[in-house]
Formats: sequence, structure tokens, C-alpha cells
Amino acid sequence: MLPFLAMAGTVRPATATASKLMAMIARPPELGEEQFRIRWFGFHAALARSLPGLRTLIYSETLGAGGADQPQAAYPSRIDGMVQCAFESEDARLAALSSETGEALFASGGRIMDRAEWRRWTVRENVVIAPDRAAVGIKRTLLLARKPGLSRADFELHWLGRHAELAHEVPGLKGVVFNTILEGDAGNGPGIDGITETWWASGSDEPGGKVPSPQADAWMADGEHFLDLPRCRTIVTIEYPFILPDQSAG
Repeated sequence: MLPFLAMAGTVRPATATASKLMAMIARPPELGEEQFRIRWFGFHAALARSLPGLRTLIYSETLGAGGADQPQAAYPSRIDGMVQCAFESEDARLAALSSETGEALFASGGRIMDRAEWRRWTVRENVVIAPDRAAVGIKRTLLLARKPGLSRADFELHWLGRHAELAHEVPGLKGVVFNTILEGDAGNGPGIDGITETWWASGSDEPGGKVPSPQADAWMADGEHFLDLPRCRTIVTIEYPFILPDQSAG
């Protein structure tokens, strides 16, 4: 174990029970941005919402340069949007995708998404600071790559421990979710070791940016202990919650 990991604690408070699918999507080159938005938020979202057993559905639309190709990153491809979804169970997910609605959804996706650039991960959601996801808002998503030579276990120990503890001290940080990639499931997006979602209060000139403070600087600097920063990636999005986890029962 590396020396700095002795400082690691536990996520406080944490909810680490939700399993979900996270996907990064890109529109095909021949489809314009406006056409993509209309089809994705219109017909495709309506189909997705009607999938049987669906418990969570959140779309996020990328803003600015963060969605463009980034050759130096572990995940370098262009990103036009993100999807999060969760089902009652794995059996429910498989049944939904093989249903008539699921087949129609897959066909719809083929018309608005570049299959070669589509990436997904099965993750476990660890809530560090519970966000208010009831309204459309700006979110920063970080695709994390661990430092060379650092094991996945030590990476997660520091990330879910000391890094999570520091998050509680940061003014203006209104929501933090750490998504650990499930063991043995790199999906079709190799090179990514975890996905962080953050929500900030207003107070930054940058959309979705951190509110300046010494605590925020210390939290960001802590990433140097366990992250390969040049290979990480930050994407700013507008998040559209169609089905929130706490609104989906019944």
C-alpha cells in the first residue's frame, strides 16, 4: 500500500447500494446537432421511459469543448450525450431490452447514435453528498484513470476514503456521486477506472465550475495522489431527469 493511503477513511455519508448503467453516446457525422436533440429527447426518450421495470432514467447533454475529441484522455472520443438508467433487477433489465419496446428503442438508437463511438459501464453508485436532481441543472462528470502502478483496490480506497472526506469540507459543492465500475465489467469503455458526478452552487464564471475556496483547491490537489490527470476527462452537461430513483417506485 502506498504511504498516502494511510490517510484514507470511509465515505461519509454513503449510499452504495444502487447499481446502474452509464453510457456515453455520440451522434453520427451525418446527423446535425438539432436533429439529434429532437430525436434523442423526443422519440427515443419517450420509448426509453416506457421500458418495463425501469427505475431510473437521466439524460445529459454535453456543453462546450468538453464533449469534443480529446486524444490524450483514456476515453478520447467525442461525446454528445450521456445516459443513466437502472432497473428493478438484472432479470428485469434483460426482459426489458428483449421486449417489443426494447427492440424499438435499439432500432431508434441506431438512427441517432454512432455505434462505433458508443461506450457503457455498469457501475455501483456511491453517494458522497446527495444532490438535488429534481430539476434540470448543470453537472460536471469526470472520467477517471488511476495513476500508473496503482492497483484498482488502492485507487478505490483513496477515492472512496480520503477524497470523499475532503469533499464534505468544500463550500458550494452541492452534490457528489462516485460511480465505481463493477468488478470484471469494463463495458466497452476500457481505460476508465471510475466516474465522478459533481454539482456546484452558483458562484463560478465557468458553467458548472467549482466555487473558488482553499478547500476546493485542496480537494482538487488531492487528485494528484491517485489519478493520472492527463488521462482523465471532465465533461460539462445539462442534466435532464426523466425518472428519478426516488420517484420510480410503484
